[in-house]
Amino acid sequence: VSVEMALAAPEGRVYAAECDADACELICQNRAKFAVQNLHLTQGLAPEALADWPAPDAVFIGGSKGNLRAIVDAALAANPAARLCISAIALETLQQAIAALTAHGLTAQVTQIAVSRSRAAGSLRKAVWARSHHRAARRVVGPAAAEPSTAETSAATAAIRDRSDMHGTECKERTEKNGII
Repeated sequence: VSVEMALAAPEGRVYAAECDADACELICQNRAKFAVQNLHLTQGLAPEALADWPAPDAVFIGGSKGNLRAIVDAALAANPAARLCISAIALETLQQAIAALTAHGLTAQVTQIAVSRSRAAGSLRKAVWARSHHRAARRVVGPAAAEPSTAETSAATAAIRDRSDMHGTECKERTEKNGII
């Protein structure tokens, strides 16, 4: 997701925290492959890994290792007007996201996207595998409000594709389209 965001916003700065060493290596490989200069990677667990970062304009949380509330608190402490996008593959995480936003007086806007595969069942095709993705996002409301940019939408779409690939399932459209490792 971080490489996609950096490519979508070449004039911006993207900061990514990743606690898994293998995932950090993969991000570094893709950063080099696509000559991304605006991606700053910190290996560590959020929110501690975010300590020396500048205040964010927008935050994507793709995983929290159980620290979702603390990550939301840290992001909003750094910039109370930051836009948040939280990817949740479990209903419990969606509940936690809504609770974390509500604790800050915010209302979550939830979008659910389902990804399914099918197999033959006689003359019909039957969905045999499905994974739902929930995204709880805070949208800024008022005179300074702005619709999500193409970069934000692209990053959210990339995040959903990454999550659908989470258990080793090939995500051919991402690989073919972007050539990402």
